[in-house]
Amino acid sequence: MAWQRTALGVGGVSALLLHQTGGSLSAAWPGLMGLSLATALLVLSEWRYERSVSSINPASDPLRAPFMLLLAVTVTSLAVLAIGLIAVTG
Repeated sequence: MAWQRTALGVGGVSALLLHQTGGSLSAAWPGLMGLSLATALLVLSEWRYERSVSSINPASDPLRAPFMLLLAVTVTSLAVLAIGLIAVTG
């Protein structure tokens, strides 16, 4: 559930970024990247949930540390891009 809430939050912020572009394709790429990440995160979180429910030993998940690091780096970069976009546009 926490991963799904994170994905929905990233998707919401990305949709707002996309909405603020005013039709400019060059300014839309942070929002598009965020929406792509949110979609991938929703799919992966559902896959991970199903796998952990069916598994007896959920501690053997190979995606645990690298996946969390990737998520942290991506969300941080999305936040920095959003601040940059706001600073540039206005």
